[in-house]
Amino acid sequence: MGEIADLVRLGRVDLPPRYNIAPTQEAPVVVGYEGRGSLSRMRWGLVPHWARDAEGAAKLINARSETAAEKPAFRNAFRLRRCLVIADGWFEWQTLGRAKLPWRVCAARGEGLLTFAGLHESWRHPPPPGMGAVDADRLDTFTILKK
Repeated sequence: MGEIADLVRLGRVDLPPRYNIAPTQEAPVVVGYEGRGSLSRMRWGLVPHWARDAEGAAKLINARSETAAEKPAFRNAFRLRRCLVIADGWFEWQTLGRAKLPWRVCAARGEGLLTFAGLHESWRHPPPPGMGAVDADRLDTFTILKK
């Protein structure tokens, strides 16, 4: 994982290998603070800060880059919370009749890392009545920008 450290000028980075990351699972994401990258693990599927619950997150795994600045679910994150999502490849699915075939897309010769532009949010579960926001649970989530 030295490539990730070099990519964002981090110290040692230890991430176990993952062979498939599905929506609502955690993935490595680089966020920038004061001109320096920081590696975080966030859940894939953006939950806007104003959402009442986290149930719709699996639906917000991708944001269209052409419209993210205007859509309420992505607007604040687009302005303020951008990130890089790190991977060494992804799968595209081809439908042939009733069969679906996965095709893995990766860097040339399968070497090197890829980064996807993304947006991230921190969502807090609403606390029970009478409890302050400090006691609320925090959930860090992201979405991938796509064309």
